[in-house]
Amino acid sequence: SGTRAVAVRADVSREDDVENATNQVLQDLGQIDILVNNAGHNIRKPLIDFSLAEFDSLHEVHVRGTFLFCRAVGRTMQAQRRGTIINIASVLGHIAAKNVAPYAAAKAAIVQLTKVLALEFAEHGIRVNSIAPGPFYTNIADGRLKKAPEVGKLFSDMVPLGRIGNPDEIKGLMRGTILEIRSSQPRRATAVLREHLAGENVGLFGDRVHVVTLHPEEAARRSETILAGAGLPIQSIRPIEPTLED
Repeated sequence: SGTRAVAVRADVSREDDVENATNQVLQDLGQIDILVNNAGHNIRKPLIDFSLAEFDSLHEVHVRGTFLFCRAVGRTMQAQRRGTIINIASVLGHIAAKNVAPYAAAKAAIVQLTKVLALEFAEHGIRVNSIAPGPFYTNIADGRLKKAPEVGKLFSDMVPLGRIGNPDEIKGLMRGTILEIRSSQPRRATAVLREHLAGENVGLFGDRVHVVTLHPEEAARRSETILAGAGLPIQSIRPIEPTLED
């Protein structure tokens, strides 16, 4: 697809690893527009059977890891005056279930951390949101569901649609809508929108400006107003379907 990727190995619970990973990405790619905090694992058993090390391992990855990356990447996003942070929480951060006390507590902490950061980072043009999935087929869940089909039925019965979710169904929440904008001066239009379209992610793809947004109608109106004020009327603007190549 022509998209450049950089892989950096890091332990999300270690401050030095997180700072080094952030700096490496900035060095190789120049900027960070989107941060997704998705590292995690789970241990299922009654609370009284948990060791302190097991409890700590869950909170080090989920809570400390999310905090460290939000802090490290948040600094560069504040300097850019734009960015999007997506923290992966869980429905267990909102409701209770047996045998997942440390995991549920960690996910609840992520939910509250997200709310606080959304308030703190908004003035810098940074959006902070969390996604709290229910039961989905994932690498972690698949093994358990194959070993215990009755668990899958239990999860399915809890969902109004009567089934476990497919990861593709959450892709739209992660990526948002792409607005494709055509302008006679796409490079200047990109620069103007990056400066003034706070809270959205703006990029130049060939001769077209792309705005990734969770609020396409509002973003389209704001883009038209901003570019018209800069003497850059829009030739066309339309939402396009995100693909893995975008």
